[in-house]
Amino acid sequence: MSKIFQILKIEDLRKKILIAALSLICFVSFINIAAAASIQDNATGGDCNLIGAWDGATKTCTLTQDVYEIIQIDSDGITLDGNGHKIIGTDDIGVYLFQRTGATVKNINVEGSIYGIYLQSSSNNTISNNVVSNNSETGLTLSDSHGNLITENEISNNQTGLEILYVVPMSDNKIYHNNFLNNNEQIYAVYDASDSFSQNPPIGGNYWSNFDESLEGCIDSNSDNFCDSPFIFNQNSQDNYPWTKQNGWKISTNQPPTIYNFNQYKSDVQTEISKGGIITENVAIFKANIIDPDGDDAKLEIELRKIDELGGGFANTATASSTYIASGATSTIAVYGLSE
Repeated sequence: MSKIFQILKIEDLRKKILIAALSLICFVSFINIAAAASIQDNATGGDCNLIGAWDGATKTCTLTQDVYEIIQIDSDGITLDGNGHKIIGTDDIGVYLFQRTGATVKNINVEGSIYGIYLQSSSNNTISNNVVSNNSETGLTLSDSHGNLITENEISNNQTGLEILYVVPMSDNKIYHNNFLNNNEQIYAVYDASDSFSQNPPIGGNYWSNFDESLEGCIDSNSDNFCDSPFIFNQNSQDNYPWTKQNGWKISTNQPPTIYNFNQYKSDVQTEISKGGIITENVAIFKANIIDPDGDDAKLEIELRKIDELGGGFANTATASSTYIASGATSTIAVYGLSE
């Protein structure tokens, strides 16, 4: 696996890109990559059999160990499944895709490299469920790469979390449901006006650790777990529905149940007692239908008061409760020992 590759890398504005008028002039450099594991669509998956298990039918390389070298995907349609393993401390890039399409990179922890996951001139790939952290330059780079899905990743403690670079401004990458945590620079983007950083609710966008408090511009006035204002990166791009909490899209919002057909009856469970009505029996029956929008079990609870204490809301006096019932069912409470 001691192969040598030369990779054309487009540097970003902070390094070697100059913008003059409407022209984007890009200087390029070469990175020599040594000891790269090449994943290919052949009988052994290229070098997959040396670091993992190869499934030729699905073109999937599943890691069976941590890896201390670059993994380069060299065929279209490959799935690299890290299976929770790590790519640790390479001299250059953790996972590299060059001119690839239809590939998936998932379930990998990439840490301690210069660049975590790097897509160069690669389109219609999926990067999901990865942890990309503590890389000295960028966590994830999309260089002249279009139509990719970036979702369910944690990108943390890198110099730059996400870097997007284009020679031609045509991108259409979809980037949502990612946690961007404590990167020195969360995102650096050039010519990314058509990239989508969010979907309409309830899907939403990403979580940004530097945009989750009111002092940072994130106010959630209606408690829907989205910031009311977009997180704006530059004049071309923004996350329209940033989440207020890490993994906010995984936190279910418990909605209260609705009570229908609430009535009170005498002991025969047939004769209704009107509101404010008076009975001579020492028992009363309460019934209601309960529908929970989340499909959870629910119960009916009533508060008991003396007649001169009526009015207002709940007063934390004695209560009577039914058992938990399925949503949509009828709940019944029998209260005994009533007195004048």
